Amino acid sequence: MMNEAALKERLKIIASGKGTTLHQVWKQLLLERFLARLSNSSYQDNFIFKGGLLLAKYITINRETVDIDFLMRKIKSEKQQIEKIITEIASNNVEDGFIFTWFSLEELNQPHMDYTGFRVTLNSQFGNMQDKIHQGNRI
Repeated sequence: MMNEAALKERLKIIASGKGTTLHQVWKQLLLERFLARLSNSSYQDNFIFKGGLLLAKYITINRETVDIDFLMRKIKSEKQQIEKIITEIASNNVEDGFIFTWFSLEELNQPHMDYTGFRVTLNSQFGNMQDKIHQGNRI
C-alpha cells in the first residue's frame, strides 16, 4: 500500500499528464475507491451506475465530475435503509488505505424527477488527506 507522500506525488504526475488539477484527480480517485467498495459488496447488483462519471470513461465531457449517480433496484427508497446500505458499502475494507464514513443524506425534490432522489455525502480520508464525496440522483 502506498503512503500519503507517494500518493500525492503520483496524483501530481497524473494531473500534469492529463492537463488537469491535482484536486480533480484526487476527487476522481475517491469516487473510484468508493466504486471499488461497491463492487466488493453484496449490493453490487442493486446499483446501476450512470451519469457523468460513467460517461467520462467513454467520451470527453469537458467538465469536472464531482459525484456518482446510481439508479437503485430492489431496495426501498427510504432514508434509513439507504443510510444503512451506504454505510455498509463505505466500511467495506478493500485494503487500499482509504476510509469512508457517513456524513449526510438529503432528499432531492426536483420537478423533473418522477421518483424519489437522495444526495448522500461521505467523508473520505487517506492519511491526512480528507474530502467529501457525493452520490446523487435516485439512490
